[in-house]
Amino acid sequence: MIKLKDILRESKASGILAEAFRSSILRKMVNNFQGLDRDFFTYGAKLGVQWDKVRDSQIEKNPKPKKKGIEFAVATKKIDLPSKKRYGDYNSINQVEKGTALIVLKDGKPLWYTKSWRNVDRKRKGATGKGMGMQAGPRSSLYGDDKMSFGIDKFGYQSLAAVQQLPGIVYYQVTLDENMPYMGGKEKREMRYAVGEGSWRWKTDGEFRDGNERRYRNLLSQRYRDKNKVNAKVKAAKDFTNGLIAAAIGGKPSAKFDRLLKQYNSWTTNEEKKVYEYMSQITRAMEDLYGQFGRYIESTQYDEQQEKEKGKKPTYYRADDDARRVMASAGRILAGKFR
Repeated sequence: MIKLKDILRESKASGILAEAFRSSILRKMVNNFQGLDRDFFTYGAKLGVQWDKVRDSQIEKNPKPKKKGIEFAVATKKIDLPSKKRYGDYNSINQVEKGTALIVLKDGKPLWYTKSWRNVDRKRKGATGKGMGMQAGPRSSLYGDDKMSFGIDKFGYQSLAAVQQLPGIVYYQVTLDENMPYMGGKEKREMRYAVGEGSWRWKTDGEFRDGNERRYRNLLSQRYRDKNKVNAKVKAAKDFTNGLIAAAIGGKPSAKFDRLLKQYNSWTTNEEKKVYEYMSQITRAMEDLYGQFGRYIESTQYDEQQEKEKGKKPTYYRADDDARRVMASAGRILAGKFR
């Protein structure tokens, strides 16, 4: 059974990174208070790098930049950095420690970034509700004046030419070759958003279960002339999907979930991504069911009001058609058909 707790935990984490680096080289660049922060590694993940899978043996150390892939210009000793501004420098870093990344290159060009509310990725905003985004790349590709360079971001030391003049600098290269074992971070990032495509967003099986129960109870409290059979069918669908999500997220053994997942047709060959897609289908199917259940409840209220106003039973009950739709949708869910 696939366990997805660790991946989901990453998308919730605060701080620099929830993923533990295997590479001691990367850990040193992060642990240094002058080091790289979450912004860079978020950008790197968009390029496809799964930083938690990069090993020291996969990072090449060079005396000069190869100008290919991602390269970190790192100090091998303490280096003084006198200000190059005539009237002082807002950046208080006058000396860097051993292991500090001064700049980061992509294909030989220093990487810069900028943050704004306009840069937010729409898919990310929809999944997380966060409204500020980041854009990164060569300085010339970014708009606005509020640009910062990855690394120490100190005036006069943000170009490759300036850094090459400093003593004791080496370049650690992380290639972006798709065949490298650590590549695939972009797909992993997309998987984290997949479950957020439904109208309610959740990260754990407990959150899904709570949302499922809440929607069901809220609608149940509004019911007027609910038929026992309709109510029982919706409740069965709720309990059934709670069990499926618990199996998918927590790794709880479930032969039923394994069987349904095998029957699910997906274009991807990535097993984890397939599970995420399947969970999104479950979320949307339950959302649609609750929408139909709500319309059914409204119809029962309408039919009762018509009966009161006319003083007799109407020849047509609108709730009957809505009840059949609810029963059909719940039946498809219980059969494992979510789309």
